[in-house]
Amino acid sequence: LINTSKDSGNKKITFNLLDKFKLLNNTSSVLSIGAGSGEVELELLKQFDLKLGYIDPSESLAEKFQADMRSTAKTELMQDFHVGTFETFETKNKYDLIMAIHSWYYISTDIKTFKKLFNALSTRGKAFILLTTKADFTKELISEFCPERKNFTSEDFDVALESLGIVHKVYKFQVPVNYKSCFARGGFSVFGQNWISYFLRRDYESLTQNMKNELLEFFNHHKTNNTPFSYCAFLLEKP
Repeated sequence: LINTSKDSGNKKITFNLLDKFKLLNNTSSVLSIGAGSGEVELELLKQFDLKLGYIDPSESLAEKFQADMRSTAKTELMQDFHVGTFETFETKNKYDLIMAIHSWYYISTDIKTFKKLFNALSTRGKAFILLTTKADFTKELISEFCPERKNFTSEDFDVALESLGIVHKVYKFQVPVNYKSCFARGGFSVFGQNWISYFLRRDYESLTQNMKNELLEFFNHHKTNNTPFSYCAFLLEKP
C-alpha cells in the first residue's frame, strides 16, 4: 500500500483551485487537515514563505513529512504539528487559510467541530474543503466492493452546512481519470493495485481472485465510458 497515493493525484488539482479562487493572495499562514505526506504543503513552502500547520492521524506519513520538512531548511515556519485527528487538535494560532483536501470524509460535521474550524481562522480567513460527489467513480468503487465503509460525499457535507446555517460557496467540477496507468499486460499495473488498496483500505494481494476479476471488469467498464472524477470544492469564511 503506497501511502502517498492520495497526495500524488491531488497536487495539481489543489494548486489549480488555490489559484482559481485566489486563496493564496494576502495569505501568510496555512493549516492543512489530513496533510498526509505533505506533498502539497511542502510545495507551498517552496513557493511561498508561509507559516504552516500540519494535522494527520498517520504516524508513518507524519514521519515522512517531518523528514522532508527538515530538508527544506524552513522548519522555523512550522506553527503546529499534530499527529492525530482534527477533533483532538488544539492551537492558539490563527490561520489565513485552512484546507482539508479529501479528508473531511472522516471528520465530524457537528457544530462543535465547525466552531473549532472557525476559531482557528484569522479575521478574514477562509476554509477550503475538497470532497468527491456521490456520482464520483470512487464512490461506486467503495459502495460495490467495500459496502461496510461509510461513504461520505460532498452532498452529505452540503446538507450538514445547510442544517447548521453555515454560509458557504460550492463549486462542482470534473477531472479525467488516467485509466491507462491502472492497467498492464491484461491486468492491473502496480499503480492500479496500489490505487485499489488505498480506496478499499485492503492490500490488493489479500483480495480473492474472484474479487480481482470483478474489479478488473469494473475498471474496464468505466474506462470504456471514460467516467471522470467528480469533485466539489467548498469555501467557508469566518462568520
